[in-house]
Amino acid sequence: MVLIHPSPIFVGSGTVVKNSEKVIMTKKELEQWLSEPVAKPFDLSVFQSIVNGVFQAEGHWGGYFTSLTTVHFRPLWFISQMASSESVLFFGQLKAVLGPGFTYYLSLNSSGQWHIRLQCRNWPHILNICIPYLNQLYGPKFIGMQHIIAISILAEINTVIAKIEIIVRAY
Repeated sequence: MVLIHPSPIFVGSGTVVKNSEKVIMTKKELEQWLSEPVAKPFDLSVFQSIVNGVFQAEGHWGGYFTSLTTVHFRPLWFISQMASSESVLFFGQLKAVLGPGFTYYLSLNSSGQWHIRLQCRNWPHILNICIPYLNQLYGPKFIGMQHIIAISILAEINTVIAKIEIIVRAY
């Protein structure tokens, strides 16, 4: 099957690899596919190792300051993949394992392919679910996780020194 880069006729549509074939799909169709119920993976410890590896390659710890006048840091955690039958199954299983509180962000890349991002901006979910689950990280991803933990602790301390440390760790 030969596909041409989406033309104006397909604005809002993109390609997805479904059952080894590229198909054109709208955002709504992809959202519906992602919302289909999926059972948890059979072997949870193997799946956790896979998630750790995917996050090591395609994940992000970060956040942003909500205004220029305060030092209120809002965290952002996500893991992402190009849309395919396998990634839709992966994200469905991951969402089943992690529970509620995680949302999908869908975007088109410059080649017209759908990109799926499972994300969370909630401190309790990040601290109590993501961090314990991602227990096999190393290098920059591990350091990023340590910064998120430190920022969450510093945010509870209302001193100038703590605010400066939050800014330093965020950048």
